[in-house]
Formats: sequence, structure tokens, C-alpha cells
Amino acid sequence: MKLCVFVLLCLCACLPGSTVVNAATVGDDISDSRFTLSDEFTWLRNRDAKGIETARIRSEQYLITAGYAIGDRITLFGKAGMANLELHRFEGETHFFSERLAYGAGMNYRIINSRLNTVEITCQHFAFEPGSGKLTGASEMREHQTPHEVEIDWTEQQASLKISRKLRQFTVYGGPKYSHVKCNQERTWASGKTEKETFKSEKDFGLFAGIITDISPGFSGYFEVRFIDETAYTLGFGYHF
Repeated sequence: MKLCVFVLLCLCACLPGSTVVNAATVGDDISDSRFTLSDEFTWLRNRDAKGIETARIRSEQYLITAGYAIGDRITLFGKAGMANLELHRFEGETHFFSERLAYGAGMNYRIINSRLNTVEITCQHFAFEPGSGKLTGASEMREHQTPHEVEIDWTEQQASLKISRKLRQFTVYGGPKYSHVKCNQERTWASGKTEKETFKSEKDFGLFAGIITDISPGFSGYFEVRFIDETAYTLGFGYHF
């Protein structure tokens, strides 16, 4: 069902005149530039996920995004960088996974494209596989339950609708978003036994809001918050040419 919703939003993003869906992170420049380059740092402070039991996910992500505009409405983009992950089980066990390569790609379509107001829809895919985890908490205190190795991967599909308004050197924006997260975890115990578990986001629909400021011609900075389905903050800078 969730995959069907995401596919439907992506198809709507390809149809001129559609009014469905821009993804988090959304911060981008309103300009006529062909190329855009930006860097961003994200603090994901809380995202609840359901596996065998409920867990809380945290992550820090540093990404560089490059975009190329096709005409005045469609932008294709890719992103790459580093991301880590913390998985906090409510029973008291915590896994800390070190930084590894993170990457993503997507498409942005502008429904309304004026100098003062824009309405945009975006779909994107984001993924990373952090390093083997360090375990603390409840399981660490019981030697027979301490795994020999823990691995995890993160995949996220996003789709959102962004409405923005330019106010002199500032642009404010916001809107709804769909964001489904899946984490596959694999534990290898000291005995050699392998145990697999999948965590999925408890909430898939949320809101985002942000502000972009023009620092100099072609250069800007932005700050964004995302809430309801997650609690996350992003600070970034962009350059268009």
C-alpha cells in the first residue's frame, strides 16, 4: 500500500498541472540557473520505527547535492556524502553505527514558476549503509545476548509539495510530505547464529518549513525543519550558475 502511494505521487510529479507533491530536504534556490550545487548538514533527532518492538532512530548526515535544470520546470539532482545512525530500542538497548557513504537521486517539477511564488513537487530516493554497530545498554550487560556483529541499511522514499514565497532577499517555504523509511538489521551472534529484523517508519506523512536567504549573487543559505513523522533540522548553503 505504501509503495503504491509513493509510485502514484511520483507519476503525478511527471504530469504538467498536477498539484500533488517536494521532498525533505527541500532547500533550494528560486532562480533561472541551469546548474545548482549545495551542501547540507542534517540532524535527525527522532524518527520512530516499528520492528519486533518500537525503536527510535537518530542520524547525522552531511551531503553535497548537484542539480541540472531541463527547461524552466524540471530539475534532476543527485546527492552524496556521509551519514551515521543511532538505533535506540525502548527496552534500553542502543546501537551506534559509524559514518559511511550516503547517496540519493530525484526529480523536481515546478507547477507554478514565477519570480515571487512557486509551487513544486519532488520525488527522491535516499540510502546509506552505516558501519558495524557498537552496542550499549541492556543487551551489553547480558553477555550471552551480546552480538558479535551488527549491520544495518537505511532506505527512504520521499515525495512532497512545496509552496514558497519570495520576500526581498528572503524566501519562505513549506508544505506536506510523504516519507517512508525502512531499516534492515542483521545480527551475527558470537555463536555464529544470524538474526534479521526490519524496522519501518511508524508515521509516513509530515510537514516541513524553511527559509532561504540570498547572501550574494548566486550564493544563498537556508534552514529547514521537519516534524510530525520525524523531528529533523537541516542547515545548508547553495550556489547556482
